[in-house]
Amino acid sequence: MKKFYMVLTMLLLFANMAKAQQTIRGWIVDEQRSPIEYANIIALSVRDSSLVTGAITDNTGAFQLSVPNDAKVFLRISGVGYTQSNVSLPLATDTLQLKAEAKTMEGITVTAQRPKMAIRNDALVTTIIGSSLAKAGSGNDVLKRIPLLSGKDGNYSVVGKGSAVIYINNRRVNDATELERLNSSDIKDVEVVTNPGARYDASVRAVIRIHTVKRAGDGFGFDARSSVYYWENWDTENQLNAYYRHKGLEITAGTGYYIDNGINNQTTINEVQIANLWENRWNSESKSRSTNNNYTLSAAYEINQNHAVGARFFTNLVVGKNDNHGVFSTDILKNNILYDHIESQIQGKASAIPNKSLSAYYVGKVGKLGIDFNTDYYYGRETDKKITTEQSKNYENRMVTTVGQHANQLFATKLVLSHPLLGGNLSVGNENTYTNHEQTFNNEEGFVANATSSIKERNNAVFMEYSRMTSIGQLMAGLRYEHVNSDYYDQGVYSPDHSRTYNQWFPSFSFATQIKKVNLQLAYSAKTRRPSYNQLGNNVSYVNRFTRQSGNPTLKPTTLHDLSLVTNWKILTLVANYTETHNQIMYWNEQDPNDENITTLRYRNLDKLPKISLSLTASPTIGIWSPQLTLFYQKQWFDIERLGRKFDLSKPIWGIQMNNTFEFKHNWTVESFMQFNSKGITENTELISNCFNFNCSVRKTFLNDRLSVTVGVDDLFNRGSQQVILYTNTLKTTVHQEFDSRQAYVTLRYKFNTARSKYKGTGAGKNERSRF
Repeated sequence: MKKFYMVLTMLLLFANMAKAQQTIRGWIVDEQRSPIEYANIIALSVRDSSLVTGAITDNTGAFQLSVPNDAKVFLRISGVGYTQSNVSLPLATDTLQLKAEAKTMEGITVTAQRPKMAIRNDALVTTIIGSSLAKAGSGNDVLKRIPLLSGKDGNYSVVGKGSAVIYINNRRVNDATELERLNSSDIKDVEVVTNPGARYDASVRAVIRIHTVKRAGDGFGFDARSSVYYWENWDTENQLNAYYRHKGLEITAGTGYYIDNGINNQTTINEVQIANLWENRWNSESKSRSTNNNYTLSAAYEINQNHAVGARFFTNLVVGKNDNHGVFSTDILKNNILYDHIESQIQGKASAIPNKSLSAYYVGKVGKLGIDFNTDYYYGRETDKKITTEQSKNYENRMVTTVGQHANQLFATKLVLSHPLLGGNLSVGNENTYTNHEQTFNNEEGFVANATSSIKERNNAVFMEYSRMTSIGQLMAGLRYEHVNSDYYDQGVYSPDHSRTYNQWFPSFSFATQIKKVNLQLAYSAKTRRPSYNQLGNNVSYVNRFTRQSGNPTLKPTTLHDLSLVTNWKILTLVANYTETHNQIMYWNEQDPNDENITTLRYRNLDKLPKISLSLTASPTIGIWSPQLTLFYQKQWFDIERLGRKFDLSKPIWGIQMNNTFEFKHNWTVESFMQFNSKGITENTELISNCFNFNCSVRKTFLNDRLSVTVGVDDLFNRGSQQVILYTNTLKTTVHQEFDSRQAYVTLRYKFNTARSKYKGTGAGKNERSRF
């Protein structure tokens, strides 16, 4: 900590001793006088046009740069989709206008379509406004079609990086339904960050940043959406959002009601090779139902262009029937001879008190100093009760009743200060997170030991990030320090053996440049992946009388070193990632010392795991057809000790993803999505069958795009099955799962005077909450 403040003090002192400089300020707007975000302003020498310094406009179109008093320079201003402009100094006005690029063809002026993809600062940017994606429907509909992304319903992953955190206008998205409420026509662009810098939590490996267009106008507005899904069962999603805007004030309220019915048919074979060969084979058919109702209320007030405050409250209620029912038929073999046959039924029920989250923020500017402060609070508690009835052919029958409960509480703050420094921008910040996780497990019949544990954790972080435009490109360097103190309590008694203290540094670096028409970005970052609280817990889940599942309080955090290269040329984008992982968390098995045929699956840390991933995307536009083709490849170099010898787990995975959008007259849009994944291995799990998915939809809009109707089918060919093998030291688990993934659906959506939210909070402690 002392070293951090010493470095910061030296930088500030050096800035004060720097040569006397003049400051140039202004705003960049388009022909409608709307601000242009991310326009480039560079100061060039009048003598030889060499680069002196540069800056990028913020979301208000504002820029600021400093040059030596004796320097003779002029400004060159450019932006994606706009004609480049040179401006001499001193400025005649502080508001500078850029014109859209245009070309003339047979007397007709056609505004050039902006490139769909480009590299900007630390991100790969896809422009939405003015493209076919602006009519996709919702925010989810847009993200499904962004290169490098896969997922749905607010949960998305980046190729080679895993799960991504999502921001809308610099505010962290916590409610997955928020993306469904966001209109695609309101999205300006989407940024995918494959190597996030020091201002992000050290566990964040990928970021999706969504920027929306600024809508003018006060008054009342609302957005209503209803979707019905059907094939093997019914599901429904219903949302209503309303807002009131007056000058700088905005008040919003929203509610959502969701019913999800699921079917899961599974065949599992557990083979444990110890002194004897034990095989546990079961077929199961299970159905589940969940019902949720959530409410959001927020207020945001822009005091003036330099100061804004806001607060948001969110609660989610588990309402109605939330249960699951399963039927199991199990054969147990010992050395290939039938040991027992069991018929089982499982009844499960979930209940919860309404979880609550409250957040508040202040965003401001005092002189040249930018201030961004956020604070968050969260509390939730859930209870799961399960009754298992077993009818054994050769041994005693059982009824097993288990009740598990976990409660989570979080308080967090985050402060970021930014200031121009030496021709660039310096950001320093502090993030503090305090969490309390409690869980209990009870089995009244005594087949599984009861357990009570709690974890109290404090994470204090400081970070520094510096960026500057140079003559060779954009440089960005950052450093984050995290001090984590985790206290573990077993049965209410502090356990020093299971408590941990971590002090870690996480450096990051990125460099972006352009060589002729090729954009390049090279980035490195050190990250961590902390085990979830369930992975750290000592609760034991009862699967059947021969199989248990448990956490591991001794788990260590995983450390990752990420190196990435992103290149973009015209319609082509290539992304290459290399990741080296230490203390990888994986499933492992242990045998009961008193009964070798009882297997407990729990997590453990394994050694180094290096992995590469490559993806190539082409995004042309051919008349009414906008295709997008992505090829990807992933390979790891990894082996484990299995049955006394080295077992290789290095088989690669490759795949193809194809999106097609056809825009016809009279507001008709036809879309299709195809994805194919090959067999291969990831970590210690082998995919033993190819995966294929095909979705299609037709959309028609009415009333000047205020009303839209979408009809579609997900997983048309019903290939949403999964076949995998899990390998550990003595265990081999083969699983074949079939889900009710094929669904036909109809979505109706009506929007009236909807506008971009003024809420600017970025949130604090969000990654800690995800561990709950």
